[in-house]
Amino acid sequence: MKTLLVSKLKESIISVVPIVVIVVILSFILGFDIDFVFKFIFSSIFLIIGLALFTLGADLSMIEIGERIGGYLAKKNWIWLTIITTLFVGVVITIAEPDLIVLANQVKESISSTLLIMAIALGVGIYMVISIVRTKYSLPLNIILLVSYLTVFVLAFFLPDNFFPLALDSGSVTTGPISVPFIMAFGIGLATVSSVKGKSSDDSFGTVGLVSVGPILAVMLLGIILHTNDLNYVYSSPEEVKGFFNIIAQFFVGLPHECLNIIIVILPIFLFFIIFQIFALKLPLKTIFQIFLGIVYVFVGISLFLNAVNYAFLTTGQSLGLALANMQNNWLIIPLFCIIGLVIVLAEPAVHVLAKQIEVVTSGVVSKKMMFVSLCVGVSLALGLVATRILFSINVLYIIIPIFTICFILTFLTPKMFTGIAFDSGGVVTGAMSTTFVLPMIIGIVCVLSGEISILKDAFGSLAIVASSPILLVLIVGFIYKVKSRRNEYKIKTKRAIVVEFE
Repeated sequence: MKTLLVSKLKESIISVVPIVVIVVILSFILGFDIDFVFKFIFSSIFLIIGLALFTLGADLSMIEIGERIGGYLAKKNWIWLTIITTLFVGVVITIAEPDLIVLANQVKESISSTLLIMAIALGVGIYMVISIVRTKYSLPLNIILLVSYLTVFVLAFFLPDNFFPLALDSGSVTTGPISVPFIMAFGIGLATVSSVKGKSSDDSFGTVGLVSVGPILAVMLLGIILHTNDLNYVYSSPEEVKGFFNIIAQFFVGLPHECLNIIIVILPIFLFFIIFQIFALKLPLKTIFQIFLGIVYVFVGISLFLNAVNYAFLTTGQSLGLALANMQNNWLIIPLFCIIGLVIVLAEPAVHVLAKQIEVVTSGVVSKKMMFVSLCVGVSLALGLVATRILFSINVLYIIIPIFTICFILTFLTPKMFTGIAFDSGGVVTGAMSTTFVLPMIIGIVCVLSGEISILKDAFGSLAIVASSPILLVLIVGFIYKVKSRRNEYKIKTKRAIVVEFE
């Protein structure tokens, strides 16, 4: 266990240090004081520790629970129990997802945060059920996604202006660090047992990608029902904390609140597991102890992680955004965003979980390294596109529709396995770091360039662009993989034909 923890700690350091270095350099260039830099570095230390503990705990508990329960339900073939269980899990996990709570509390007046969260949670639950049915009957993932996104783009024309960007980002923030490991493992457990022989790897992925669509449609329907443009973003200036001891003390002030939030999220999953353990799974005590230890690691790790990002990364991102927008040569925001995109995805907890699961299920055909490179390049290009959109006030529809059009064309040209991997990748890159660092930075820039009234229209929707770019890039990787595989098969057949002819 100690060796595993050290390994996870090294991975976390490699993941987080690049973004810390970039922020520190930017802080000095833009003239921020030493207290600002210390607050960020101090929080980053706990973010690294939290990320290491979380990834270790997810391996020991969340993934194990998801696969065990998913596999059990698939073996028993109790479709109605599976549907009810899946709907319940989807709604409960989403209601207390920390990233979603952060987003919902920032929107006011025409819609309450509770109503928004409940609509999104129901959307997640329904699409988790759709995903389970898809796995059970081996329905084509690309067709379900195509129909879903066509519905999204058609409904966009009946929606108030401020709702569509918010709806798009609602889909991005629901697949957070707590929900992704469980949802993904649950889908893999079902696919391993339920899928047609030889197709389990094709059906193992895609659940996270599908679940991301549900909240978009739910918020869009809510917007159509309410039919109001009276929706505003609650903008507040970043708070400054002075003095090293004050900075350290303030960090721990918010920790109990984060711990309570995580308990609310994890407790239903743990109780859910206990019920299945008593009446169905009956796992040995050694396995139960391992799962319990993993849950403790997840609790401590994600509490430290989220406290760090909410305490320092959110205010740091917003302050940097305000300063960057006030630069004389603000076009430099584009290359700067591309650089940030290259490294920030490595600090997302769910990305590490997904990359490892993909490597295991594909038996190394799609390695962790390949996934990390694809996601880093994808997010880099996406953030460059986001910066361009902000500077030139481009409607998010003009970016999203062409990207998804190309993506869906590629789903018919790549191996089925890559479609699920691609859309799952889009779901995990927009987690806690994107919500509490990248989005506040974008909001700060928009606030200076376009004014507070344009924040919902011009800043929101950015997470959806970030999520769409890795989907496109992974599908391109899948297409190249398919072409190379066919070429290799052709070479082998040609060589065999030559040998036979020679003989």
